[in-house]
Amino acid sequence: SLVSASQPVASPAGAVHSVRALSAVPQPVEMEAVKQQFTKIREACIRSPLGAQLQKVEDMAHVPLEYLVVGVGAFVALLLLLGVGASLIANMVGFLYPAFCSFKAIESEDKNDDTQWLIYWVVYSTFIILESFIDILLYWVPFYYAIKVGFLFFLMRGGAKQLYDGFLRDILVHAETHVNEVVGGGVKTD
Repeated sequence: SLVSASQPVASPAGAVHSVRALSAVPQPVEMEAVKQQFTKIREACIRSPLGAQLQKVEDMAHVPLEYLVVGVGAFVALLLLLGVGASLIANMVGFLYPAFCSFKAIESEDKNDDTQWLIYWVVYSTFIILESFIDILLYWVPFYYAIKVGFLFFLMRGGAKQLYDGFLRDILVHAETHVNEVVGGGVKTD
């Protein structure tokens, strides 16, 4: 941050004026705040569906889990920004973690998580279909894959339900009759 100091300065006419001089003096980073952020990262990783596997990786690497996550995250973000393997990374983010969470939801007794991940897949499928039609334009969008990965994280963190409830559900309900006619009755819904 910038620190300002008032210094008297003489003008050419001899009058003394007070001028605020700005100097870039870095303020010390509160190490305690950094440690708290790393603790939050660690706790979130352990609570995640991949928590047990991440702890095994931590034990094998002999590096604290939070450092591994920040390091891998920074490396992946750099690859996304440089465009190196960006399509693969985006597809892995969009498929692997949600597929694992869907598996866990199927195996759990709670049916709310089933609904959450079904909604994710409906919204994600719609996104992928739309993306395939406009991919020639998306090629020219700077950092598109980084934006896409951010959007996928948004979908995973509740954004899929917002988009589904906000407008996608109405479109699908309207199209349901036509789709059922085309597929010969297909799947009946309640």
